[in-house]
Amino acid sequence: MNLLKSENKNIRLIMTMFFTGMAFVINFLISLFLVPYISENMCTDAYGFVSLAINFVNYAAIFTTALNAYASRFITVEYHKGNMDNARRYFSSVFYGDVILSVVIITVLGVVTFYLERFLDIPDNLVTDVKALFIIIFINFFFLTVSTAYGSFAQIRNHLDFIGIFKGAGSIAQVISMVVLFSIFGANLWVIGVGYLCSGVVMFVSNYFLTKKYTPELRADRKHFSLSAIKELVINGIWNSVSNLGNTLNTGLDLLITNIMLGSFQMGQLSYAKTIGTIFATLFNIIAFPFQPLFLKYYSDDNREALIKEFRFSMKIAGAVSELAFAGFLALGYYYIGLWIPGEDTKLVYLLTILTISTCIGEGVVSPLYYAYTLTIKNRVPCLVTVAGGLLNVAGMYVLIKYAGMQVMAVVLTTVVISTLTNVIFHPMYAAKCLGVGLTTFLPDVIKHIFLCGLLTGVFALLNLIIVPRSWVSFAGAVLLYGVAGGCILFMLIFNRQEKKKLFGFVFGKVGDRA
Repeated sequence: MNLLKSENKNIRLIMTMFFTGMAFVINFLISLFLVPYISENMCTDAYGFVSLAINFVNYAAIFTTALNAYASRFITVEYHKGNMDNARRYFSSVFYGDVILSVVIITVLGVVTFYLERFLDIPDNLVTDVKALFIIIFINFFFLTVSTAYGSFAQIRNHLDFIGIFKGAGSIAQVISMVVLFSIFGANLWVIGVGYLCSGVVMFVSNYFLTKKYTPELRADRKHFSLSAIKELVINGIWNSVSNLGNTLNTGLDLLITNIMLGSFQMGQLSYAKTIGTIFATLFNIIAFPFQPLFLKYYSDDNREALIKEFRFSMKIAGAVSELAFAGFLALGYYYIGLWIPGEDTKLVYLLTILTISTCIGEGVVSPLYYAYTLTIKNRVPCLVTVAGGLLNVAGMYVLIKYAGMQVMAVVLTTVVISTLTNVIFHPMYAAKCLGVGLTTFLPDVIKHIFLCGLLTGVFALLNLIIVPRSWVSFAGAVLLYGVAGGCILFMLIFNRQEKKKLFGFVFGKVGDRA
């Protein structure tokens, strides 16, 4: 029986990674074709407004996070305890609270959008298109927000793989809608907004029907709405909102500051780098996300040894992926950008991108540890550190642009320094403290991964002496070669014998952790 449970756990984990990975690949392909299409058919400035609109939604999410941060956790815990009345109370309260909050936020954002050209640098020929894009993106924010409660079925039934499947389905809907509308209306930014809206609607509908199928006991009912439940969720989640504010100060204001202080053209150049940076951040979530039900289970069972072991294993996987991705892009990124957006300043975009993604050297390996704060409900100190870092970041940007004349480079440089320091030093130690283990428990893993990242970069630099891709075919071949070589090196150097068996178990569908 234990072997069957172990096998099911491993299969579920690898399925979740596979399907969320497929959704990631589809989104990457969207960026691969969409960005050059907009760049060629409109202008460099245009694509920057797509990223900026999404950033505005992230600003709005600061207010919804307080309610939603612990929604799945509270619903899941009460459901597994058999307290269905409490589970329904949290479920209904989250749903109706999100509806009310979203409507208020969208109303405010709608007024802001009406006067958008008064405080943003928008080319005259793009004003109407940009406003339409923002409005549609805000509507999509509504659907994504109100689907939060319905997404809890995935945690309850450990079906995070379904989330990946329907993210992929949403991305396919996004592609189809954009292709059809671009063919009819030509290059317009609002078409991209419609694509995002189609994706959001697919996610909402799928979560709704999967909740009815797998957790039919949970349904939004006004009689279960509880202000006390809202208060409890907000009190516990308020520090997550503060953390979101800190993250916004760290990485979410760069496009806005660039637009206001340097203009829409440089914002467009930075948005190319930010697009690749977002892909990297999504990649880390793909690795860390499937482990969360296991973290929650071990923590609930008070199995500290298994919990720490699972955290360290997930850190090794996330670290290996981040090292491979960063070293690979450092070696091949210049050629990628030249092929991707040939009409742009390849050298500048490459340098901006390298600075943007260099935060992943520390962030990748520690990303699974962020969930320790959710498990233990100890978010106050990390939030304060994040906000302090964000304030320093914004101040640093302003000083370097205003007085040092560093232009757009200043926007990403300050983020790199502050983010790296907090990820390499603070998060490993404070997560260990929250989990009740020695402060240095995770530090050796972090230091080892930084060293391996340097080693892998050196190996790829040697390969670059003989490999110079000039076409998409040769570039794909180089990626495959670098990926296989780097993956083998990391596999041999990072994982111990038992973990190697476990990974083979994932790949071949066997019970990998029984050794």
